[in-house]
Amino acid sequence: RWMTWSLLAGLVAWAACNKGFDRVLEQKDYTDTTRAQVKNPKVLFVIMDGARGMSVRDANPPNIMALTDHAIFSWNAVTDTLIADYTTWADLLTGVHKEKHSVLGNTLDDNNLNNFPVFFKRIKERSPGIRIAAYSSSDALGNGLVTDADVNKVFADDDNATTSAALNELAADSAGLVMVQYNGVDISGAQYGYDVSVPQYRDAILQADDNIGKLLAAVKARKTYAGENWMVVIASNHGGAYTIFPTEDDHTILSNPKVNSFIIFSSPE
Repeated sequence: RWMTWSLLAGLVAWAACNKGFDRVLEQKDYTDTTRAQVKNPKVLFVIMDGARGMSVRDANPPNIMALTDHAIFSWNAVTDTLIADYTTWADLLTGVHKEKHSVLGNTLDDNNLNNFPVFFKRIKERSPGIRIAAYSSSDALGNGLVTDADVNKVFADDDNATTSAALNELAADSAGLVMVQYNGVDISGAQYGYDVSVPQYRDAILQADDNIGKLLAAVKARKTYAGENWMVVIASNHGGAYTIFPTEDDHTILSNPKVNSFIIFSSPE
């Protein structure tokens, strides 16, 4: 019976669409007064190594939090169950998990990146003219995983130098996709603890946020910004070990501080 009524409804709609309209505009030349503009898509992609999602939320970093006003985001994201840097970087840059890219642990041995490459390759295959620039604080990321970028520079654990290089890139008209990776938060977490209650870790999160604020300001300062549509993606590759309160543990993977990451997709559109 449901199918019968659906068919009847479809026939009625089809018949209605094939009738003439009673009220139509007069046939004459009109002036198009719309101001619609197709904007040029751009991407700023920032990876914050070792930034626990819940700690980032609780630290309330102003620049990161401001992005959530126009965003899809999660403070309880999980990049992978294996928290090794190479594995989680590969997840973020290929769009698939270790079962496909086969980057296991902190080695690239026996990987399957030929079949599941870094997404820069896919962009270049479709639009070779898009300029891709990658700036990594971690030399292992830039030298080991990043491919098919017009610019690929590493900065030996110096987040500030990474920021300066990225700012120069964002000032250029040709910038298309700019990837920036910071590892200061992860270094601090490994030394002091991965929780916002640890002053050094909280300070590292706020320092990364300050650098992100500079990047966002550079995007808005571009002379071509009005004709551009920027998507800003901020993500962490993994969290880190820390003993949480029993009341915070729901005995699922989402309560595991080691895998607790975050991700934000933000756009004014």
